[in-house]
Amino acid sequence: MSQQPVSQPGAVSQGADGLTVRYYAVPVSMVSGASSAGAPDALAVTAAPTQVAGPLALSGTDEGNRPYGVQVQPGPLQQAVAEYLDAYLTGVGESSRYLSPGVKIPAPGSVYRKVELRDLFARTAVPANPADGAVLDVLAHVRATDSAGQWPLSYPLQLKARAGRWEVAAVAPAPAAASPSPSPSSSPAAPAPTASHEVN
Repeated sequence: MSQQPVSQPGAVSQGADGLTVRYYAVPVSMVSGASSAGAPDALAVTAAPTQVAGPLALSGTDEGNRPYGVQVQPGPLQQAVAEYLDAYLTGVGESSRYLSPGVKIPAPGSVYRKVELRDLFARTAVPANPADGAVLDVLAHVRATDSAGQWPLSYPLQLKARAGRWEVAAVAPAPAAASPSPSPSSSPAAPAPTASHEVN
């Protein structure tokens, strides 16, 4: 079992002064099942949620320092990310077909009726003809709809090029400068994305 970064889902409650958005940190761990040959195949919540402050908004002077500063234009990369997140979050279709060989990412516990990719940003310029093994970090913003309403979600993805197309190698990977080199038998972490409820 390995400890993974926390998620920060948002919750909306109706108080005397109107709607209030609250953010919670939930620690989760990757758990290896008996039949997984040692590879992590499930998420487990390891402690009760903790209420935390919401994320700070970027100021105008911070725009040039954003880690994902390149907007990805419509094309095969954007289509692949949209199709993967749609299958991953709705449970309709086979999301594993978009994964790099050997990668296993557990599906989320709940599914959405509809998922729409709103925009996609990359850390660096997207190569037109990536070489096999090239890695690209992107951040996808989606709008997911369930019976409770619409939820804006953000998914950092690590993509790897193979045979002329991009495949998902990890969901929400740790920053490259801070993460140790994985062992050949390790699987990428898949913590929950940052989320907040959208009030219409």
